[in-house]
Amino acid sequence: MKQFYARVIDFIHQEGMYAGMGLDGAVLPILDDLKDIGLDILDNRQPVLLGIEALARAGGGRLCIKASNDMQLSLPSRKPREIHEEAQALAGRLGWERGGGFIGLVFKWDRIRLPIDNVLASYEGFRQMRDVPVV
Repeated sequence: MKQFYARVIDFIHQEGMYAGMGLDGAVLPILDDLKDIGLDILDNRQPVLLGIEALARAGGGRLCIKASNDMQLSLPSRKPREIHEEAQALAGRLGWERGGGFIGLVFKWDRIRLPIDNVLASYEGFRQMRDVPVV
């Protein structure tokens, strides 16, 4: 599959666009391969499952990470304060602290009943990190 995705990503880059992929689950072992073939953005909804620190190390400064609060381990069951703190940790640790890009995604899905207070806490946590100066 690596050769196939390399051709797809090359085509996307030739068209002047960034290449992103939505991958959940245990993706850390293949991140080096994805970076080698030029993937620009990793879209992930389970950063707590992977481990925020491990994801930050694996992404290095070469991969923009697009992530939401963890859709299985956090959003359904944690308190809004914890969701807010997790959103800020994601933005800080996966973004400017590691020298890479970060896109915060506020996640609401009707098939998984998520407390609206948690969805709003996610939004507010990411929004506040927008205003943190990068030093």
